[in-house]
Formats: sequence, structure tokens, C-alpha cells
Amino acid sequence: MRHIHADIIHAYAEGSEVQLFDDLVMKWKDISTPTFFPSCKYRVKPVPKPDIVRYVNIYPNSDIGSCWDTLEECQRHIGPIGVIKYTIDGKSLKLKSVEIV
Repeated sequence: MRHIHADIIHAYAEGSEVQLFDDLVMKWKDISTPTFFPSCKYRVKPVPKPDIVRYVNIYPNSDIGSCWDTLEECQRHIGPIGVIKYTIDGKSLKLKSVEIV
């Protein structure tokens, strides 16, 4: 008979981090040595999505600037009077910050 947590046990054996659901605080908690009791809830720890960072050139006579993945790409172009860096949360895709570089 297949263990109820067989897929998670396999992922743990392959190096994935595992979390246990704590019913007292109703949250997932990191655990270093899971016991894989059938009555407990386990999951492979989700990998956080990285933030999205973009750079936009600011030109003196234009409402629209060019958008680049890196500051170095952005700075190679002649004519901008400044650069705006914006960061978007990788999970929610909501704007986290905007700054003038």
C-alpha cells in the first residue's frame, strides 16, 4: 500500500524542503526532519517567485521612455536625463517600489 505522503517523501529525499501544517496557529511551518505521520499535513515548501525589476529611460522631450531589464542596458542609450527603476512583487504582481536611479 502506498504511503499517504509518498510524493512528499520522495521530494524530501531528492532535496526539497518540507513544511508541516500547524493546526494550533493555522500556518505552514518549516521542519528540518519530517516524521511523515499519516495524520499530519505536509507539503513541499513553495519556492518564492523572484521580484521583477525594470528600468525606464526618461527623455526631456517625450512622454514615453524605453524599458530595459538591467540598468546597464538602460544606461547605454544616449539622451535620457534620468532612469526610473520599478520593482514588481513576483508573487502578487503588484508594484512594490519606484525609485529614480
